[in-house]
Amino acid sequence: MPTLLNLSILALASLPVLWRWWQWRRRGGAWWPRRDDEPQRRAFAREVKGPLFASLSLAVLAMLMLHYR
Repeated sequence: MPTLLNLSILALASLPVLWRWWQWRRRGGAWWPRRDDEPQRRAFAREVKGPLFASLSLAVLAMLMLHYR
């Protein structure tokens, strides 16, 4: 069961991703790019999915370090 500390780490890790997604939306990007729109899919992967993977990876690493200290 997730503890409050783990949930707060995940919440903090999601803030930069939500910021990037909000910037993406303000520049005219779709909520989620269509399958047939390759340039928009690549831009979405570069601008939103990349930071998502990085921040969630760091959050999981922080949780593992706190759990096994």
